[in-house]
Amino acid sequence: EVFQLVFAFSLGLASVLTPCVLPIIPSYLAYLFGRERFEMIKGGVTIFAGILSGGLALGVTIGLLGEVAGTRWFYLAAAVMLLAIMVLKRANRIRQAGFASRLGNRKGAATAFLFGALIIFIASPCILPLLSIVAIISLTVEGMLSRVALLTAYSAGLGIPFILIGAFSNMSGRLRRLVATEAASRIELLIMALTLAWLISAFALS
Repeated sequence: EVFQLVFAFSLGLASVLTPCVLPIIPSYLAYLFGRERFEMIKGGVTIFAGILSGGLALGVTIGLLGEVAGTRWFYLAAAVMLLAIMVLKRANRIRQAGFASRLGNRKGAATAFLFGALIIFIASPCILPLLSIVAIISLTVEGMLSRVALLTAYSAGLGIPFILIGAFSNMSGRLRRLVATEAASRIELLIMALTLAWLISAFALS
């Protein structure tokens, strides 16, 4: 179970460290709170709290749906869904997240918290591939608490970079150059391919 939590946390972190999301964070934090470091840290913490709240709600929802998982046909349906996401990604249907445009011109802590709580929907084209893997895995484990814990771990990985970028905004340029390479995209594709292989084998052996 510890490995599953670490894996979910890692996928949350990887969901942010993509060319689709990471380059937007510093400018959006500055848009909401200004460029003073303390204010940007406060903004990052507020967004992090919102992300955890949204992740908890999603975890409870998925936990309630857990009874449908674990069957042979669940693995097949999950494999088909994941394959469709992979095809869309390779077809360059993943678009850059337009954070500010989704919440209008509002600024401040309330908007930051709401953005965090709704980030799964706001940035869905970008984080859907890895989020779907966490959701699928959580549906295969037993117990409501275990499912909620996995989604919370994913949310923590998704939220921590907002705090770090708020605190060290001067390093955001280096991070942007790092994720601009093809390596991040290839790693994401590899994770999806391995998960797809696991789902197909689980369908065949169940």
